[in-house]
Amino acid sequence: MARKPKIDWNKAKVMYVSDDTVTYLQVSKAFGVSHKGVKARGSAEHWRDQRRDVAEKINERLIEKSVDKLAEVNARHTSIYKNMQALGLSELNIAMNEILRLQKWSKDSGMPLTLKKDGIIGQQSLKFLFDGLKIAMDGERITLGLPTAIAVSKNEMTGKDGGALFENVNLEELNAKLTRAVAALGQGDSPADSP
Repeated sequence: MARKPKIDWNKAKVMYVSDDTVTYLQVSKAFGVSHKGVKARGSAEHWRDQRRDVAEKINERLIEKSVDKLAEVNARHTSIYKNMQALGLSELNIAMNEILRLQKWSKDSGMPLTLKKDGIIGQQSLKFLFDGLKIAMDGERITLGLPTAIAVSKNEMTGKDGGALFENVNLEELNAKLTRAVAALGQGDSPADSP
């Protein structure tokens, strides 16, 4: 009478359960047992169900790790964007203080104040600064899942009492005033002196 081979069924089960590409036939060959014997043991011990459970746990852990990594990246990016904003606002504050100082100097000395294209308070520097601040603010909003543009309906423009939160703004008039102020600064006049 032939002796049955003595095998470690736990190792055979681990081989099958831990790898969803392994078949009962491969287990039988690896442990020198009949295919029928492995299939019977696997069926009795519900190896396929255990394999599915292991795969689900692995997928859950992968998802958790992905979520944690995404949260870490978002937190890092949010911090970078906040630091960019702080730096930009600091630079803007410096530029605004310089503008105020020069406006006072211009008024006190009677010398005209003109906008420059370059320099700490030049048009290009200010545009670069404002563009950088917008990028930093939009980036932070994106990492926080917020929209970068806000649409406001007429209903949202009313206060609790139903009154308008903002007065109607005549955009053409506002644009004309801004154009005159920029032109006046370019000519050395004070914006208050422009019509």
